[in-house]
Amino acid sequence: MISKYINCFTIILLFFLTSCKSNKAKFIITNNSDYKIDSLHIYPDSKNQYFFLNQKEKKVFYTGMDNVNNDGVFIIKFKMNNESLEKGLSYYSNGSQIEKNLEVSIMNDTILLKHNYLFTNK
Repeated sequence: MISKYINCFTIILLFFLTSCKSNKAKFIITNNSDYKIDSLHIYPDSKNQYFFLNQKEKKVFYTGMDNVNNDGVFIIKFKMNNESLEKGLSYYSNGSQIEKNLEVSIMNDTILLKHNYLFTNK
């Protein structure tokens, strides 16, 4: 009888743990360009954060996803060498980042992305 309660409790606990979503998305951004990057912003971001990166600087950045409940695309916007740039990065679903984190490497003429997933097939 007690084992039935333990099994039921375990199933309910696992359900709650797997149904919880993170309210933030993680990005690892590196400036591999020859220029300073200014006014960098990734959205959606409920915190509306902006920052800059010097040459060869790396920053771990978390966007707030508190008010996002739908599907969409993360967008990065920044200024580099007196030019404003914008690019789509990755999809999110139901307000949650699909990847464990996303590495973003900003070069002079391109942006390289490395998607790191929590579970991988090896």
